[in-house]
Amino acid sequence: MHFSKAAKRWQAQPSTVDFPVVLFRAANQDMWAKEFKFAADYGWRRYLANWLSIVSVAGGHISHIKAPHVSGLAREAHRFLARGSLAGNTAVS
Repeated sequence: MHFSKAAKRWQAQPSTVDFPVVLFRAANQDMWAKEFKFAADYGWRRYLANWLSIVSVAGGHISHIKAPHVSGLAREAHRFLARGSLAGNTAVS
């Protein structure tokens, strides 16, 4: 309930970034399905433009950071860190 009220009132301020950002998006969106429908980028592209990369990872909002899904998240994070650059990868994989 409190989250719903806060989410509806929140107004992010635009910022300029000059570094790559990766959004690891939980594939299971069931937790939010009742109240919210989110864009794949959760609205971040408006602020981050082409600096944002989005990667879908197994699990839900909380379970993607717990076993067994966290190993997939770690694998994806390692892949991006090893590349050294995230910019320009805008696809949800």
